[in-house]
Amino acid sequence: FFSIDEIKTKDLISLQQANQRLLLLYELGETINSQLEDYHQWLDELKSTALRTLDARRGLIALVDEKTGELTCEIIRDESGDTEPKKLEVSSTILHKVLKDGVSILTHNALKESKFGHIQSVREYKIRSIICAPLFSRGEIIGIMYLDNRGSIGSFSEDDLSFLTALCHQAGIAIG
Repeated sequence: FFSIDEIKTKDLISLQQANQRLLLLYELGETINSQLEDYHQWLDELKSTALRTLDARRGLIALVDEKTGELTCEIIRDESGDTEPKKLEVSSTILHKVLKDGVSILTHNALKESKFGHIQSVREYKIRSIICAPLFSRGEIIGIMYLDNRGSIGSFSEDDLSFLTALCHQAGIAIG
């Protein structure tokens, strides 16, 4: 069991984290509003905010090409900070599931979960923690944001998913 002081400390930490995330959403909104024409710059800021705030080591933002309907990587980063798209090995199955279904995905250990453990890319790239959310504009999916952590199990929480979804909503509105 926890002592009252331990519970109060956990509640305080949780409130501080929620407050920090609200402030980040506000600051990102200001950045987007001041740079509406150059969405690549604020998409990079969006990705950096997500990577800095969540326990992610790699991530990408991909937008749907209006002509082909395919995902095109816009912003990308791996563990080393490399931004070269061809070097980031992610599960295209998971990306396309989010794109097709329009729902966010959170997994604590993709290698062991029945929904994802059978996916070849998850096994091959040893992807464990994944969080991925769609970007919507006017009811249409216009892209996705994907983050993962191959080294840790349980890197992301439901609160993290809510935060990422809020970031994606802001981006989708601004792009659309």
